Amino acid sequence: MSTDTALFRCPDCSASFTLKPSLNTHTRFHCPKRNPVCRLCRHRILRAEVEGHLQICPSHPSPCKRCGILVPEIVWPWHTMTCPAPLPDDLPCLTCFDSFKSPEILQRHVASKHPYIPELETTMPT
Repeated sequence: MSTDTALFRCPDCSASFTLKPSLNTHTRFHCPKRNPVCRLCRHRILRAEVEGHLQICPSHPSPCKRCGILVPEIVWPWHTMTCPAPLPDDLPCLTCFDSFKSPEILQRHVASKHPYIPELETTMPT
C-alpha cells in the first residue's frame, strides 16, 4: 500500500494535493506553467487576463503626450511635474494633457474626468 497521501496531481507542474478543490485552485490561480508572471510588476496573472492586466499594471509604461518618454503608471504624478517638454500657452491638464483656454474650464475638466487627484491637475510646474 502506498504512503503517498496526494491523490490529485497538477498535470502541468507536478504539484500534488489531497483535495480536488485545492488542485482546482492551484491550476486556476497558482500554477506557474498556466499563469504567467507579469514581467513588469511580478504579479501572477490569469492567462485569460493578460491583456486586461497590461491596461492596469502599475508598472506598465505609457508614452508621455508632451515628451514621448515611456513612463510607468506609478511615477506619472512625478513625471507630470518634472516633464522636460515645455508647456503650451494654453492651460494643460497634467494628467491627460488636454489643453484649455481658461482656468475655470480646466477645473471643470479635472472635476469631471480626474476627480481622484484634483490638486495634481491644477498645479502648474515652475
